[in-house]
Amino acid sequence: MPTQEPRWELEAFDSVSFEGTVQDLLGSFDAYVRVFNPARDPAAPGDAGARTWAQAGTTGARVTADTQWGGIRPDPALDEPAMGDLDPEVAARLASILGRHTTTPEECAFLLWTGYAETDALAGAPTIRRGHRTDLAILTGPVAAGRSPEHGRRPMNWRPRDRAWALGNDIYARSVYIGADSATVRAIHDSPHLETALASGSAILTPEDRRG
Repeated sequence: MPTQEPRWELEAFDSVSFEGTVQDLLGSFDAYVRVFNPARDPAAPGDAGARTWAQAGTTGARVTADTQWGGIRPDPALDEPAMGDLDPEVAARLASILGRHTTTPEECAFLLWTGYAETDALAGAPTIRRGHRTDLAILTGPVAAGRSPEHGRRPMNWRPRDRAWALGNDIYARSVYIGADSATVRAIHDSPHLETALASGSAILTPEDRRG
């Protein structure tokens, strides 16, 4: 993802807030959906090791848009879902769906927090502050670039130039929210390869592993 002086990229994240509601994070859309990173069974090979939150939980509770990882009492034998990064399969599925639901698939802005230990140096990338979150680097590229941990991790916040949808969550999250039109949200929610829950724009953001 090239780093360049922001124009529309900066405006894309001008009103983002990591405190408050899903709408405060993503903006106003017709519909919203939450997508969960899977847990992993370290004893299973490759993709066969993916476990949904519903499968990983020991309480039998239904997974909803308000579910937190700790609340399902997960099987301790499993590797926890990625935190502050999109699972590679989830990122690939979302990039494929979202790339078909924008008129600007080659122009997308991404936010990547530069404080992760794994994050490579982002020399020349402009950074912004939103609320208590500082050192958020703005990167640009095609929607498909969101699949790749080009700078150590996959970005947790995506915005296409035409603003057809928005994807995001806090920097310590194990899931992401997407706001979009009803057709786009339906395509995500109906995917057999993603664990999802329909969400409300007025819902308070779930504090997944939130830290200082």
